[in-house]
Amino acid sequence: MTSKSGRVAVIGLGAYGIVTVNNMLEVGFDVVAYDRNEYIGGLWTVTTDPGKTSVLPTTISNQSKQRKSFTDFPFPDDVPDFPTSAQVQKYLEDYADHFQLRPAFRLGTTVTGIDRSEKGEKWIVSIIKPDSNATEEEFDKVIITNGTFHSPVMPEVPGIENFGGEVIHSQSFKDPNDFSGKNVVVVGLSNSAADTAVELSKVAANVFLSHRSGACVLPRKNAQGKPSDHTETIAMSRLVGLLKSISLRLTKFFYTRAIEKSMHAAYPTIDPSWNLLPAPPPTHNIPIINDHLISLLADESIYSLPGIASIPSPHTLTLSDGTNLPNIDAIIFCTGYRATFSILPPSLDPTAHSTPEYDAAPFGSSVRRHARLYQGIFSPAYPDSLAFIGPYIIISAFTGADVVSQAIGQVFSGGYPLPPQTEIERSCDEHYAYCLAMAHIARAPAGLVKNGEVGQWLNEACGNGLNEMLGWGWEAWKFWWRERELYRLVVGGVNTGFLYRLFEGRRRSWDGAREAIYRANGREWGGKKGDAGDVV
Repeated sequence: MTSKSGRVAVIGLGAYGIVTVNNMLEVGFDVVAYDRNEYIGGLWTVTTDPGKTSVLPTTISNQSKQRKSFTDFPFPDDVPDFPTSAQVQKYLEDYADHFQLRPAFRLGTTVTGIDRSEKGEKWIVSIIKPDSNATEEEFDKVIITNGTFHSPVMPEVPGIENFGGEVIHSQSFKDPNDFSGKNVVVVGLSNSAADTAVELSKVAANVFLSHRSGACVLPRKNAQGKPSDHTETIAMSRLVGLLKSISLRLTKFFYTRAIEKSMHAAYPTIDPSWNLLPAPPPTHNIPIINDHLISLLADESIYSLPGIASIPSPHTLTLSDGTNLPNIDAIIFCTGYRATFSILPPSLDPTAHSTPEYDAAPFGSSVRRHARLYQGIFSPAYPDSLAFIGPYIIISAFTGADVVSQAIGQVFSGGYPLPPQTEIERSCDEHYAYCLAMAHIARAPAGLVKNGEVGQWLNEACGNGLNEMLGWGWEAWKFWWRERELYRLVVGGVNTGFLYRLFEGRRRSWDGAREAIYRANGREWGGKKGDAGDVV
């Protein structure tokens, strides 16, 4: 039976794809979701396959469960503030079961191509399963949700062909015991690099962390024992947005000072020789969240080194300061990924267009390509039927994918009209100019959007009422007057995803949102103090 809203293909069944299936079903689409793996959860499912990106069994979420949840499905009470990888994977499985999504899943199915039909009215998705012939299926809409952890980026290092030890990308790092007793260099300074170095320090003879730039490092919990990300309130986001509207450089200055102050408060004895500071501003790169890196640097279980300049002999590296590092057995590159959209023809690949100004900018990148997408989501060529979740970091990972897919559902179902094509192109041009300006200030990730402006647009598209209830108009004043405690929790408390289902609107609201917001802030509905902490 065909849905009156049409048929939607969702490509990828990691966290983004799973929640997208739910939100497409919510607005009445017939949904089919594909994943090449025989499991759901994407990188949150541990695998030993070196060609697949995944967490380790020891991985702990860098984001608190109060901030990580989907908009209508809290983590269980017995899960700690920072879930393990196994707990996140189970959460995704439980979400799929709770909303009865599995009938839409087509696991073990590889999508080999997506293109328009001959008449240009439909999308043709080419698929193949093991031991089966290739087939094609027809859809009205397509949403690509397979993230950006596609193709590992391996830097070009002069003499790398001379190295006699093991060279891998962090994608292939599955078991630190494989490097027991060895001298290992970890290249990069990111969350994955920090996690890799920390795990290696338990078994390797020596661990060297080689990096060209700095990074702010923060623990998961602050001095008061509360999750550090609970300070990222809506009120704080508004302040940062105001600063950005005044001056990007002013925002960089104040925001950087604030993060570095937090870092020094957590770790007052940071050694300048580690070259962690100065760091790229947090407007460009998120801080590293790690509870052990600083202490391991302090007791020399991990050594901080400059970047690699060349490899002159099989087990010796020459660093950028001219010193040599001998007796190295392995190099692990934690240098990120590039998003690839090879299943699309070049004319529909959002990263295939020419960006010479961005590539040539002091902190631009010709490796992590700029994706030309309306609001960081919709293909300018087919905005009413082709969308992407993953190229841009919008709001935050799980919550962001939930809200973005709600907006896509409204657009694709006709609940929210898109602007004329000229406005779509103008918006894409403005976003490119914004990314180009940021690339002249500091190293900028390709997935950069004006979260404040995009967030406002998403609220409007979803019809969730947040722009009205949390703005400066009459509805906001009524909300503040009638429910001051809830208003304070929403604006000044933990910035949870549940608020996106709090008010009535076009997308489905959730009756449990109010209670979930209270509990995320350490309160029980009715004003009783809960288990998570003090009254906000």
